[in-house]
Amino acid sequence: MRIAVRGAGSIGTIVGAYLSAHGVDVELITRNQAQVDALNQFGARITEAIRTVPVPALPPDHMSGTYDLVLLLTKQLRNREVLTHLLGYLGAQTIVCSLQNGIPEAEVAAIVGPQCVIGGSIEFGATGTKPGVSRLTTSLEHLRQYAFQIGE
Repeated sequence: MRIAVRGAGSIGTIVGAYLSAHGVDVELITRNQAQVDALNQFGARITEAIRTVPVPALPPDHMSGTYDLVLLLTKQLRNREVLTHLLGYLGAQTIVCSLQNGIPEAEVAAIVGPQCVIGGSIEFGATGTKPGVSRLTTSLEHLRQYAFQIGE
């Protein structure tokens, strides 16, 4: 399964790092070039979990092929731009899982199609401290038990 984490800020970086650490084929996608460079050079560093994980990162204009799953973690204000760009990378069976704040599933479905959309919520906190580094603001045990909830 090929996964894109679109929106590699503090939360997306942690999600991508943990997927990568468990052998999942994942790419972190962000328009923040400093974040891309740091992730590719040093890996994703998760403080409080005291862990650094190699994970590939790229800007949106370097995406290629199709993804089986897209975890959407961008700001909702950019949904039209982000989702319109993603259309070129979605296959017939691709799922777009919104893990954004709020309940944007109807807007996401209007662009990518309702058959592709699953809603979810992030159940942990994080803050970015510098490019490639996220500080977990929830306990590591909480992250392991309740990382996110997925459902319609």
